[in-house]
Amino acid sequence: MNFKSVLGGGTLALASAVILPTAAYAADAVHADDFQTYDLGEVEVVGQRAEEPQTQPVTEPVTESYAGGQVARKSQLGVLGERDFMETPFNVLSFTEEHIQNRQAQTIQDLIADDPAVQESSGSSASNMWTVRGMELQGGDIAFNGLYNIAPNYTNSLNAVERVDILKGPGALLYGMAPNGGVGGSINLVPKRAKDEPIRRFTLSYGNGSQFGQSVDVGERFGKNKEYGVRINLTHRNGSTTFDREKQETTGAAIALDMRRNKWRASLDAGYLHREFKNETTSLRMSNAMVAAYGSIPKSPSSKLNLGEDGTFLDAKERYALLRADYDFDENWSAYAAAGLRHSEQDYTYNVFRLTGTDGTARVINYAFPRESRANTQEIGTKGKFQTGDLAHEMTVAYNRTHWTAYTNTKTLNAYNTNLYNIVWQGVQGYTGLSLPKTGESTLSGLAITDVITVPNERWQFILGARYQKIKTESFSRTTGLRSASYNEAAWSPAYAILFKATPKISLYATYMQGLQEGGTADRWSLNAGEVFAPIKTKSTEAGVKFDLGKFATALSIYELQKPTTIDDYVTSSTYYQRQVDYTSRGLEISFFGEPRTGTRVLGGLTWIDARYGQENYNGNTLEGVANKKFVMSVEQDVHGVPGLSVSTRFLYTGSAYYDPNNVLRVAPWFRMDLGTRYSFHMGTMPVTVRLDVNNVLDRRYWQATGGGYRVNLGEHRNFMLSVTADF
Repeated sequence: MNFKSVLGGGTLALASAVILPTAAYAADAVHADDFQTYDLGEVEVVGQRAEEPQTQPVTEPVTESYAGGQVARKSQLGVLGERDFMETPFNVLSFTEEHIQNRQAQTIQDLIADDPAVQESSGSSASNMWTVRGMELQGGDIAFNGLYNIAPNYTNSLNAVERVDILKGPGALLYGMAPNGGVGGSINLVPKRAKDEPIRRFTLSYGNGSQFGQSVDVGERFGKNKEYGVRINLTHRNGSTTFDREKQETTGAAIALDMRRNKWRASLDAGYLHREFKNETTSLRMSNAMVAAYGSIPKSPSSKLNLGEDGTFLDAKERYALLRADYDFDENWSAYAAAGLRHSEQDYTYNVFRLTGTDGTARVINYAFPRESRANTQEIGTKGKFQTGDLAHEMTVAYNRTHWTAYTNTKTLNAYNTNLYNIVWQGVQGYTGLSLPKTGESTLSGLAITDVITVPNERWQFILGARYQKIKTESFSRTTGLRSASYNEAAWSPAYAILFKATPKISLYATYMQGLQEGGTADRWSLNAGEVFAPIKTKSTEAGVKFDLGKFATALSIYELQKPTTIDDYVTSSTYYQRQVDYTSRGLEISFFGEPRTGTRVLGGLTWIDARYGQENYNGNTLEGVANKKFVMSVEQDVHGVPGLSVSTRFLYTGSAYYDPNNVLRVAPWFRMDLGTRYSFHMGTMPVTVRLDVNNVLDRRYWQATGGGYRVNLGEHRNFMLSVTADF
């Protein structure tokens, strides 16, 4: 791979400053004799064999935190199951329940700022979209306990989530093909479980505008050996946001039941989420002519500017459930089965705000876009451990299937002219609801086989795997109900990885993975109308090194993703499709976390990325909407002499990005600083924690580039969040 365009001299110097001291530290602390064996002599063990274990271990899911409590040691990696980060040949970061609480994160958007490889790309407050390694990841591509099409589709909440796993790079082998075709990375939500100790937690919060929130979290285990567990989470939040005129209300309920008994483990997760927005903010857009005329993004007239039309709204309801059972045949072999469903409803009106004149003249167009989605997902698999000679194997064979039906409609409503510097809203007009005809039906099914091979001294690991993925989709006319297009293709997606433990504290790895997307069908206006293309394969190569120094960990990875796509080449007035390598994303990522000294916790990292089109499309220009750098660093310090008091700061820097694929207009880089404090104490015998965070404490005004280009969002202005949590 050629990383010259990514790694300039300054970048290499900064990377060396972060990594080389760590490597030196590790080299001093660890030597080859760490792998020596010792003869303890003859040891006699005296005791009685228990006929039945008195308690059963918790096996799903257990979140063991790394030093500092912000990041989990293990991640849920689909068919590979739970794996420690030092034995994982991928770049993955898993945020714990403790970190979610301390960050006062309500949604995934509140959390991903702490991952340098992920950028926010939502077009409005009411949408969910991110960019991972230059590739878009939509809210519908979020996995729930390792399975797609279970998590809420149109909105999300972290109230019932124990851990958030963020995998960078394609995950077709691990999770299967993402429903919306996300290939740059994966986000997996791990639900909460009842702990061995009862939980009775109540939280009151206020802020992020003037929103007042309440949440309840209760859990307990029952039975002679605590075989049965119940965890219930309730939440409600309501009020104005940080943007003018925007209001939101969220109501959520989730229950998690689990059983661990002898060789059986089972769980049932079910939830309901209702989220409403009024006058939701939206992006600033510019026509091609205005891109050339302006030369730069115009300054926002207000840090609270809301470009959302008066009367626009989002009303989203989500219902979901997942049942899973595991059975151990013996200590080496097990089988599992899981089945779940999701029902998503959304009534939605929104607007486009596009500049059309250099004096601030703008065009507002209002739209209605109601939709509904019904999905079900199933997976069965078996896992086994065995030996072939001196080699140890961990093999998984799994089959999964997800099916969903979409019901959508759309209507263009009123349109008018206004001015960015003196907006006069006319309100949403002409919408009284729309019917929801069936517009699409899709089924993704696949068989995955993986084998993790370990050599006798456990210093080398090899992961071999492949997934056979079938893709079947049908589209239907909204007006006639007749099928308008269909797609039925299949593809093999191989993967392999190698991991070398240079010492117990240093792991090196190299990986080849693929991502899958529907290849599409040539439309009826093209010269090759009806031609069906094979599934698109995004190919990823990655190499990295990880250091675990006991209380501080860091990782460095370099990668290259090549994503083909289907584009139109014009021949007179007709078109035809031609498959070409449309763009390539290359980058370097550094992450770090832990508690390097008692009472000092750190979390953050750096990302450099060079995402470009192929020469045959936009002449190799940089991909629009993708920032070339991102740096985040959080430091939390316990105040010595005041038990329970901590203060924190977070620095965020995002580099410049192009607004358009022609690379005419740049979105300027931006910097933000956040401050926070936390105080834990006892009120009598009741533990209480007070948290206060102030984001963008300097109240810097900035535009934020979004994936897909041709639009920017106004950055978050100064705001605060205050909460009080009591454990009864």
